[in-house]
Amino acid sequence: MVPTTTRADRNLIRSGSLSTRVMQLSALDCFEDHFGICFVSFYRKTQSADTIGKALQALLVHYPLLSGRVIKQEDGLGLALHDQGVPFSVSHSSASLSDWRDPDRNLIGRFADRILPQVPGRAQQALMKIKLTHLQGGGSVLGIGLAHVLGDGRSFCTLLQDWGRLARGETITPLCWDRDRLRASLLQKGQDPGPVPLHAQSYLGLEQFSLPRLVRLYAKVISHMPRMQGLRLHVRGEELLSLKDQLNEGQEVKLSSHDAIAAALFKRLHALPHGQSVGSVRYLMIADLRSRTEGIPPEGAFANLSGHMVQSVESEAIDKADPYSLALQLRLGSRAFEKDHYLKQEAWLRERVRQRTIGRTFACHDPFRSDFFISNVQNLPFYDLDFGEGRPYCFTMPTEMAPRIVQVFPRPDGDGCDILLNVTRSMAKELLSHRDRKPAPLSLLSLAERSSR
Repeated sequence: MVPTTTRADRNLIRSGSLSTRVMQLSALDCFEDHFGICFVSFYRKTQSADTIGKALQALLVHYPLLSGRVIKQEDGLGLALHDQGVPFSVSHSSASLSDWRDPDRNLIGRFADRILPQVPGRAQQALMKIKLTHLQGGGSVLGIGLAHVLGDGRSFCTLLQDWGRLARGETITPLCWDRDRLRASLLQKGQDPGPVPLHAQSYLGLEQFSLPRLVRLYAKVISHMPRMQGLRLHVRGEELLSLKDQLNEGQEVKLSSHDAIAAALFKRLHALPHGQSVGSVRYLMIADLRSRTEGIPPEGAFANLSGHMVQSVESEAIDKADPYSLALQLRLGSRAFEKDHYLKQEAWLRERVRQRTIGRTFACHDPFRSDFFISNVQNLPFYDLDFGEGRPYCFTMPTEMAPRIVQVFPRPDGDGCDILLNVTRSMAKELLSHRDRKPAPLSLLSLAERSSR
């Protein structure tokens, strides 16, 4: 029987603080307006909607931009801090926790509300949406939709931690979210990013798409959805340590477990049948720029401070390289993020805003060309969203089902990591051929070993 869900209550949560201020967003904020992020947490204990709602109201006092609305301006986008509210809905499902052993499928819409980019002529939409679903027999699922225009993954993780602290009666020190203050701090006088090719069609891992190309890309994503499959691979800590030790044996330059994971996945997935043959494969990296950017306020920044970089690797080199050499190459590529990367990226994107082409600017990544996107957020505290009834036992971030998108998350018990893969069904069949499709830990070591055969 298909589980049914009934929505019992829907409210707009407001901070109660009145303001007429409109805050100008950065060029990187405008670029991220394409995207929304969903966080879905599964709890074994039924969560209190009253506790969550009251803590959310307190959170909005510290982070008023969450209940604001994006508006179009002549020089880009602004954020109206008018406390228009965060939708908070409470639902009841006939499903139980045991029905969600594969918690990465079909979550958006069922357990989380989608956040869409701003489109001229459409009513302003909420930038944060909360959906709490109580399951039959106990347990709850909390879905959080956040507009990427508000901030990046590290910002959101701190936000979730602060939300939980407020629910538990603790005090918080909010991050600096004020773009005017951040702009004055990050773009200080005397800071010169050097020459920036403002009129180049691509720069620093970002690219301005033509309208026909953008339409073709969206059409491909939609047409491929029925052929896609999401996989969650559990990798134990001892496997990560063994892989890292194996790669570093006899080597002068020691690699981290992050380097080892990236190389093992890159090499193994590239060995799978992937259709179109290409001479080189692009690897999209996204790095937190806080340690590479001067002027971060002492309390930290709630903003988009992530940099994009694309590294090209010859297909033949991937096939022939040993895992250590490939991991070292990927690490050296990640070091291409320079100290002034944020300033350069912001300047180039500001020109896209001025030309009104920011809506057609995306990362240099084409998953249908065999490109890879690996996001390793293993060190971020996604499991710290505790409202007083215990931490979630499972966490995920649903993504669009385009091929070769890989996310690496921490495990709830801290032992190893979870690897979430978006692959075609034929790739999934090949990848799991030695596991007869039963939910069981998949050795990361076997990924690296089998890829070299």
